[in-house]
Amino acid sequence: MAGSDLTAPLGMNKRGGIRRLPLGLVGVAIMTVVLTTGFIWIGIVDDPNGGSQ
Repeated sequence: MAGSDLTAPLGMNKRGGIRRLPLGLVGVAIMTVVLTTGFIWIGIVDDPNGGSQ
């Protein structure tokens, strides 16, 4: 009885996880990460002098 409670701690079921999310939501999350990384790269890394000449 107690053993079945320990297989899925904190209310997380065994079948859950990222696979149950809609594909569009996963795609939007990946696009957000890629775009944010790109904007940070363009704004900071690609311009090390901060725009000063």
